[in-house]
Amino acid sequence: MLTTELLSIPQFSIVSVEKFSNVLKEQKLEFSGVTDEKTVQRVGKILGVEGIIFGSIGEYGQKIIGGPFSVGMESTFSISVKLIMVETGLTLWSGSIVASSPKSRPELQAECIKKIVLDLKQKLKLKNP
Repeated sequence: MLTTELLSIPQFSIVSVEKFSNVLKEQKLEFSGVTDEKTVQRVGKILGVEGIIFGSIGEYGQKIIGGPFSVGMESTFSISVKLIMVETGLTLWSGSIVASSPKSRPELQAECIKKIVLDLKQKLKLKNP
């Protein structure tokens, strides 16, 4: 869903996970090691990109809530995302959302991801298509 939302930004191009993974293998790197500044710069230059977006989902689930007279479901979702610039190795933007709602898990996930991408667009001063 995040990739789909990012593709809605005309100024962005997305490198496939396969291509990214291949570069990591060629460079003998593990995905978890692509967090330090020098590695991001090296991988980003090989890929020919200006920035790399990293993200993680912290919580994604649903639980029963309520008391003895009323029972319902509550979905939870948390996501953290950051944009690291290849040239400098610095984090240009980061955002995170933690949300709970009676909405379905997919609805809550979609809502949170749209908010994250909107925040990124505002930070980069990009217009909505």
